[in-house]
Amino acid sequence: MAWTSNNSNNWNNSSLKSYLNNDYYNLINETYKNMISEETYYLGGPTIVTFPAPTASKFYDIERSNNIYGVNPTNIKQHIGLIYPSDYGYAAGSSCLSTALQIYNKGC
Repeated sequence: MAWTSNNSNNWNNSSLKSYLNNDYYNLINETYKNMISEETYYLGGPTIVTFPAPTASKFYDIERSNNIYGVNPTNIKQHIGLIYPSDYGYAAGSSCLSTALQIYNKGC
């Protein structure tokens, strides 16, 4: 599923965001729906390729920055979202925290 009809990553206008927070969310049993809280999702992202490539902690800072795509807000409240790049980075464990995400290997 494309994020938007022109394959951009504008999450605020994406078909995937709409599907997850409307179609899918409304199909969930009320018991489970009550277990999903509405949360703030941060929409910041890198505006250019950065060197050295970002680590998990740097991505965390970028995600919460004011660097946004087009006219997106800096954050949005919704029930269901995708993981952040920093989530992926932190899930690899403490031995990988100084490694740039784009060069993770089997060790990370």
